[in-house]
Amino acid sequence: MKKLTVLCVCAMVSFAQMWAQNVVISLDKFHFERGEDIVVTYSNGPCNAKDYIGIAPLGQEITGIPGGYTTTYAYLDNPGTAEGICTVPGNNMGAVEDGYYWAVYLLNDGYNAASAYIPFYYGAEAPQNEAPALTVDECTVDYTTITFTDNELWRNLIKGISVDGTELTTDDYTMEAGALYILKDLTAANTLTITAWDHPDATVAFGTTSIDENLVGSMRFCNGHLYVSNIASKSVSVISLTGVMVGTYALNAGENVLDLTHLNNGVYLVKADGKGAGKVMKIIIRH
Repeated sequence: MKKLTVLCVCAMVSFAQMWAQNVVISLDKFHFERGEDIVVTYSNGPCNAKDYIGIAPLGQEITGIPGGYTTTYAYLDNPGTAEGICTVPGNNMGAVEDGYYWAVYLLNDGYNAASAYIPFYYGAEAPQNEAPALTVDECTVDYTTITFTDNELWRNLIKGISVDGTELTTDDYTMEAGALYILKDLTAANTLTITAWDHPDATVAFGTTSIDENLVGSMRFCNGHLYVSNIASKSVSVISLTGVMVGTYALNAGENVLDLTHLNNGVYLVKADGKGAGKVMKIIIRH
């Protein structure tokens, strides 16, 4: 019986992980007037009786611990359905300040996010925001690094990134504070454009860029280990595809062997730090 219980628990965890990646939500508009109902459409839901939509200030993840509570929430209009709407009454927002918020699908009266966070503006007319200037630091056949003066609001409101009018997928790039890394050959591209809610488009033109061969050196990945040699950089950083820095590793002269087997399964970027932009490569951890 104990073995069966363990198997059931594992199955529940697997289903929770699956839904956390698959539920899709959307809003019918971006700006909501004070007192206006916020209507969220959802699809591919897991049909739990108490799934709900949570709302919090933009950038604050809902965790159920101090500093991570919802501003407001509402249960699905028709609980237990795989698709439908959730109406969050406008008066539920109370006397919160005008500003940017985001909505997320949460599982079964808990705090496990089952969808992406979708941003919106609540209140009077939104302020006029400026987009940061973009700079192409490096553009090679393997990767492109674009830097900018960091603007967290702008990053959280990004709608899409396109190259010569073709939209990139989230598998093509990752972004962190002040830098965008694209793992595609853009050497023949003309322009890159980043669109964000309540911001003008940020556009940069590509041109000839130089590569510091001493900085690039050699990096290879095999069996969970990163081999780094002949790189002028003093360290390398590992970044998740969501832009989270998961580790920085110091480098010594000669060849360095870095054990990354402790990382969770997933796709990561490895970036050589140093003057200007270093070599960037994608690695996949599978246990």
